[in-house]
Amino acid sequence: MSNYGRILGVGKCVDGVVVHNNDLSTIMETSDEWISQRTGIRERVVAYDDAAMLAYKAADAALTKAKLTIEDINMIIVATITSEYVMPTTSGAVLKLFETDHQCPCFDINVACSGFVYGLDIAEKMMASGEYTNILVIGSETLSRVLDWSDRATAVLFGDGAGAAVIGKSDHRQIGPSHLSTKRDANESLLLYNVHDPLPFLDEQPPEKQQYVRMAGQEVFKFAVKTTQEAIEIVLDKANLAMEDIDHFVFHQANERIVNYVAKRMGIPETKVFLNMNKYGNTSAASIPIALCEMDEAEILKPGDRIMLVGFGAGLSWGTILVEW
Repeated sequence: MSNYGRILGVGKCVDGVVVHNNDLSTIMETSDEWISQRTGIRERVVAYDDAAMLAYKAADAALTKAKLTIEDINMIIVATITSEYVMPTTSGAVLKLFETDHQCPCFDINVACSGFVYGLDIAEKMMASGEYTNILVIGSETLSRVLDWSDRATAVLFGDGAGAAVIGKSDHRQIGPSHLSTKRDANESLLLYNVHDPLPFLDEQPPEKQQYVRMAGQEVFKFAVKTTQEAIEIVLDKANLAMEDIDHFVFHQANERIVNYVAKRMGIPETKVFLNMNKYGNTSAASIPIALCEMDEAEILKPGDRIMLVGFGAGLSWGTILVEW
């Protein structure tokens, strides 16, 4: 068998309190109509658990789907910006939660909303080395912990959740080609500071930094529609495929307006675009694997289907990868 990778199973975890737009109107100046018309979001989940526990539950579901156990896994990759700790890793915490003596390399990546696509691409290249047979790729976020709940420009957009995929061996290429990139966000249009106390040994103290997500929505919108279109075209060219050869497009679930705008500009039929941000909002690195899991559960995905996964977010980063189901 060649050193290619394929998705063996997917899983998700979106356990928590469901917060409807009407609930937000009780704590800030907003309404269901205002939020849904601008974003397509109607509700989101505020998780009971931290990012590691969400990741563990999603990974366990994916392993069950793949008919494997944690002992079959050679590597765990977690994409997250909301780890409970700076160290140790969330991926290591996931392994610990399985309560096993099994050991394998575990590491986290921080590429915000592009994280799962980056993780999938890393896993594919690790598989190509021939040293690994099964890899867990997880996107997990608890963004509710890093929001200013009085700021309707950000608080209405985000939600918590985790999605996971088990990558195993394939006799032909089923993950890739891809296109990953980052452009320095000179205007810091989407950021979250790592806040720390004043330093005792410096004469000049660092400026006070806000501990919540900050976003300039229009800048992010312009960036997303431009880079996602270019990235899709690059991947199609690498794969020697045309737009009509793709069966499904799974965009990062940030904003329905962004997705619909790109799809319309590129002539992508609505029937090929999966949307679920109405239920979960923007779950950053978790949004694409959660969407894949829901598509699998709904039996939308058929063997041989070509799926274009499109991530974009802070960095400013973007990543697009082709997957054969």
